Amino acid sequence: MLDNFTPSETSRYRWEYHRDYLKYTTCPDVIIEEAAKVRDGHIWIELLSKGYRSSPTLILEAGKGGLEIDRPENWKDDIGPMIIRYRPPKRPWHILKTRVKTSTSNGIFTPVPDVIVVVEKREYFRVSCPLGSRIILMKRIKCGEKTRLMPSVTGKIRDISLGGLAFYLDDPRRMTPPPLRSIVGPFTVELMLTAEKPWNSLLFSEAEVIRIREAGRYDKRSFEVALKFRISSKEKERLYPYIQKRELELLKTGALRE
Repeated sequence: MLDNFTPSETSRYRWEYHRDYLKYTTCPDVIIEEAAKVRDGHIWIELLSKGYRSSPTLILEAGKGGLEIDRPENWKDDIGPMIIRYRPPKRPWHILKTRVKTSTSNGIFTPVPDVIVVVEKREYFRVSCPLGSRIILMKRIKCGEKTRLMPSVTGKIRDISLGGLAFYLDDPRRMTPPPLRSIVGPFTVELMLTAEKPWNSLLFSEAEVIRIREAGRYDKRSFEVALKFRISSKEKERLYPYIQKRELELLKTGALRE
């Protein structure tokens, strides 16, 4: 999310917007105030760095000297630049970008973070999906007295979260995307953990089509379709392990996205 992201000079004095849905500031006073709220609210945080994601931990101190963080159980002493990610109750996800100054057997110490980012329009974090990840939308067809499920639309999954996914239509010459705001399902997602490593195939109940647009630079002949899941908590539980494992794969390469 913060790769190739350069804050504006005016962000040192006020909140600014990036990509329409990221609100951020580099004002030290605001950053310290927000970190103090996390400390006082005993809000769980996680620390993310290339190839590493911490177990849940807490901010112990926040001031002009920087942050003191309770040392996670799975801490690694070679961590340098990192982000702190957390979600306050009934508020969007927050991210602090900082680096490790020093660590002890009890705590992690950082300077005042360089920037705080508020992800205003996303309830869930999404992960990009490698090549080979696919979606198959099914339709019910009457066969005599029986009803069978048959593939109607297939596509390449671009990214996925617990809230939905985006995919590119396989062959726009032979199939058309489902209508905007229509309810589709059931559908199957075939997920890859890496381009060489398959993960699993999952069947979900239904989703709402919330966006359809030309794929543009990816393939001018195709369409990008975004779905908002309408699935049960049990279905989300089946998907959650993939989100976690895929995030770790992205952290290994430094390619984690929002």
